[in-house]
Amino acid sequence: MEQKKVKHSVRENTAYVLRLTWNIRRVLIPICLAAVAATILMPLVTMYLPRTVLAQLEAGTPISVLVLTILGFTGLLTLLRAVKVWAEVMMERDGMMIRFERTWACHHRAFTCDYDWYDSADFVAGHEKAMDTVRNGNSSFQAIFPCLVKLCAGALGFLAYLGILLRVGWWIAPLTAACTVFTALLRMRSNRLRESGREQFWQYYKRSDYITTSAMDAKAAKDIRLFGIASWFRELFDTQLRLFDDWNSGMERGLLMADLLDCGMTVIREGVAYFVLISMVLNKQITVPDFVLYFAAVGGFSAWVSDIMSSYTELDRHCLDIASYRNQVEHPNRYLHGEGLDAGTLSGKPLEIRLEHVRYRYPGSDADSLKDINLTIHPGEKLAVVGLNGAGKTTLVKLICGLLDPTEGTVFLNGTDLKAFDRDSVYGLFSVVFQDFCILPMTLAENIAQGQVDAGRVRECLRQADLLEKVESLPRGIDSRMCREVYDDAIELSGGETQRLMLARAIYKQAPAVLLDEPTAALDPIAEHQMYLRYRDLTAGRTSVYISHRLASTRFCDRVIYLEDGRIAEEGTHDSLMAERGAYYKLFEIQSQYYRAGEEETV
Repeated sequence: MEQKKVKHSVRENTAYVLRLTWNIRRVLIPICLAAVAATILMPLVTMYLPRTVLAQLEAGTPISVLVLTILGFTGLLTLLRAVKVWAEVMMERDGMMIRFERTWACHHRAFTCDYDWYDSADFVAGHEKAMDTVRNGNSSFQAIFPCLVKLCAGALGFLAYLGILLRVGWWIAPLTAACTVFTALLRMRSNRLRESGREQFWQYYKRSDYITTSAMDAKAAKDIRLFGIASWFRELFDTQLRLFDDWNSGMERGLLMADLLDCGMTVIREGVAYFVLISMVLNKQITVPDFVLYFAAVGGFSAWVSDIMSSYTELDRHCLDIASYRNQVEHPNRYLHGEGLDAGTLSGKPLEIRLEHVRYRYPGSDADSLKDINLTIHPGEKLAVVGLNGAGKTTLVKLICGLLDPTEGTVFLNGTDLKAFDRDSVYGLFSVVFQDFCILPMTLAENIAQGQVDAGRVRECLRQADLLEKVESLPRGIDSRMCREVYDDAIELSGGETQRLMLARAIYKQAPAVLLDEPTAALDPIAEHQMYLRYRDLTAGRTSVYISHRLASTRFCDRVIYLEDGRIAEEGTHDSLMAERGAYYKLFEIQSQYYRAGEEETV
């Protein structure tokens, strides 16, 4: 599943940023205009100051007038400098707000995009690039404002200085501009080269980031020490460092060549212009004050041209980043979100789930995870799904609750194609507990309620999940904060306690369907069996799907399907499948013999 990249031009991306600015922080636009005015006028005032003073000295102007002239220029420069500093501070502040707003937009996109995009390496890489565009003050959504100020000031300054230089000779301005443009084009080419190598850079970055994350990962810390694999991490780090250095050196060589050529072009353009000006003074074609003015104008003109090209090159780079960002946050969902049929109308009815000729293949895979699945889960039925690892059990659950759409075939909810529903309302029909469940940095009660908290109902759900006694023993009870990565005083539950917390969450939601994807993996077989019996009692009358590696936990279910290689290989009750003596029977016997052997040893 590949994201289609839309190529936005520099003009389109600039207009996009300006529209955002107008809608979010429109005061930033007059601030930028003030910065442009100050940026243009400061060098003009500085350039005319010596020329004016020299002209007055040649004319024998009184000292008092000279002093007033100098004070006037100095006061104006001070005012312009103050305006520029104020504008720069305001640009940084308001630009930061634009960046923060775009940061949330990127997060919101990740929260609301079609779930199956997470299985796409292209989506994950795109999200990393988008976040890089808003991650810090040097990122494009903030840095683009000083860049635009510099570009606009450069363009206006170019016109002002062009008018001055045309008095000297028509060819000086084109020569100066041509030399500057030549080196700027080289820099643009270097930028394009750098952008083309960003995908490779992200490969190095992800691997290095993995090492950095693993160094502080408490789960990995045990294995790193017990198996002595710190040296492997060092070797991996050194390899990535060498590869990155080779890549970066190639990029820097291109930039160095552009700098050297820029130096050469500077010697040509300014050397020729200065030679002509000196000759004109010696031939009395211009006065000394004019020489000072034109001399400064040549350097200033080169600077304006250079500013135009360098700022445009920088703008081009920012726009490439912003284009990557827009490709991520503007990429359309395929599922219906906020439109379509309201699945909430089904919540008061018994829920039937039917899959017809369903096939699913993950992005980038060369094989189907599920193949021609035909299955009807009747209202109020308790279905057990079993099979070896990789048989497609979790994929089946994700298809049922609408996280994934079939590659082929159809999933029906009470006879209606799931695709016709507003996907967000579909999620409300299911209480799902996955084996890799999520604990959020909020209170224990909020983790259960996932919204508005009813304290009495939370306690009742904890009681039903056999966790109330543990929670009430905590100093802050149901108001105890969770997730120690965020809160220093957060509580930590054991694996079994956390799974009981997930049971309480599933009970609290009271959805018409319950899907359990091996949520009891951290429990021993007896505790798991008791947990599943509790699920059975608490979900009476609701459509339920249970996934477990331990086949003994399927006895309370109305029906069992055995998945093998992405297909339904066997189907029936526990007793009927045992009587058939097929794959289900063999797997059950393999598991149960260890418990029987253990019993014989203890007798």
